[in-house]
Amino acid sequence: RRLRSDPKRRPTRGADWLILAFLGLILVSGFALKAVKLTSRHSFQRMVEEYSGLDEEADLRPLRAYWADEFGVVFTDEKTDSGPEALAKGRELHEQECAQCHSPANWAFVSRSLARAASPAAPALGPQAEQWLLIIHFMACFAALALLPFSKFLHIVTTPLLLMINSDRLHDPARGANLATLRALELDACVHCGSCSVHCSVAVALHELNNPNILPSEKLASLARMARGQTAGAGDLESIREGACICSFCSRCSRVCPAGINLQDLWFALREDLLRSGYGETYAMVREVSSKEAESNRKATIAVLPDRLSPGGQYLPSPQGGTFQNCFTCMTCSSVCPVVLLSSQTGRDLDLLPHQIM
Repeated sequence: RRLRSDPKRRPTRGADWLILAFLGLILVSGFALKAVKLTSRHSFQRMVEEYSGLDEEADLRPLRAYWADEFGVVFTDEKTDSGPEALAKGRELHEQECAQCHSPANWAFVSRSLARAASPAAPALGPQAEQWLLIIHFMACFAALALLPFSKFLHIVTTPLLLMINSDRLHDPARGANLATLRALELDACVHCGSCSVHCSVAVALHELNNPNILPSEKLASLARMARGQTAGAGDLESIREGACICSFCSRCSRVCPAGINLQDLWFALREDLLRSGYGETYAMVREVSSKEAESNRKATIAVLPDRLSPGGQYLPSPQGGTFQNCFTCMTCSSVCPVVLLSSQTGRDLDLLPHQIM
C-alpha cells in the first residue's frame, strides 16, 4: 500500500526497511522451525524422554502411530503399530502423557501446511536443521530488538507514554512538564502514518518547489536529525529552513496526529534553532534586499504595462492567471512588496495586499 500510495504518505526510511526485513525473517524462520519440529522424529523422541514416563517399546509404538497420523511426524527407522486399535491406544497414551502441555497441530495452520508439504524431505533433515533454525530465529529477534530504538517501531513504547502525559496535563493544566524532555519524546513518538502531510495546508507547494521538508512528516524527521546532530551541512539547513518558513501554522497537522504530538510547538522550536544557526526567516532576508533595491530605484522610470482589452473593450484575464491557483498564502509577496513597506497602516492605506489579490 505504501509503494502504491501518494509520496506524501510514504515516509519509510532505511532503518524501517531493515527492521521490516528482520520481522520477515522472524516470521519465516518461526514458521519453518515449527514445521520442522512437527515432522521431526528427533523432537518426538526428545519430548518423550524429557516429559513422559514411557520407556516401553510396546507403549511407544502406538504413540508413534498416533503422532504420525495426528501431527505428521515422519518415522523411518522406528517401529509403529497400525490399525484402529493402535490409534485408539496411542490417543489414550497421548492424553495421559502429552495433551496437558501440547496443543493440537491444526492450530498452527501455517506451519502444519508447511510440514505436510515438506514431509518427503523430513528424513533427510537431522536435528541440526532444527538447531540452525532456532539460532536464526532467536538472533533475528535480538537484532530486531536492538534496532527498535532506531526505527519507527519505537513508537510502540513512546506513543502510549506521550498520550498518558498529555492526558495528565489535560486533567491538571497546572502540572508542569519538562518541555525539552517532552519534545524529545514527541520526536520518537511519531508513527510515520503520514496523516499530517496529507492534511497539510501548504502541501501543494511540494509540486512547485520539490522540497520534501515542506511536508510535516519529513520536516519532523529533519528536526529529529538536527536534534541528534546528524544534519549534513548548509544545503540541508537551507532545505529545512524553506520548509519551516513556508509553514502557515494552521495547526491542522497537530489536530490530526494520532500520537498527540504538538507539531506547532516543534515548528516554533525548529525556527528558533535555525535562527540561532544563522538561518532566519526566508521572507525577512528577501524583504531586506528588496527594500534596499526599492530605495535605490525609487526615482527610476516607471514601467507601464499595456492593457489587455478585448475587441469589445473588456479586460482579458492575465496570461499568468492560471498560476494563481498554486498560491498557498505564505504571504512572502506581501512581506517583500515595496508598496506595503511604505505603509505604516496597511489596513487604512491599502485595499488588498498582494497575497489577498492572489
